[in-house]
Amino acid sequence: MIADYQWFIALLLADLLASTASAVPQRVFFAPSVTNPAIKQFNNNHYAVVDPAVRNRGRLVPLLPGTGATP
Repeated sequence: MIADYQWFIALLLADLLASTASAVPQRVFFAPSVTNPAIKQFNNNHYAVVDPAVRNRGRLVPLLPGTGATP
């Protein structure tokens, strides 16, 4: 399950980097159910930010804002 999610994010970010012509950070919004159709609750959009000017280190840094907070 986690492996599917990681592959989805990796492909999403790779596609974003390939299509980015400038060094402006790009935001991509996606519903968690895109990664796993079984997700029915807490399906509000998530987003990833990619800065093409930064060297790829192969890391994904999640933001866990806590109760009642927003990223």
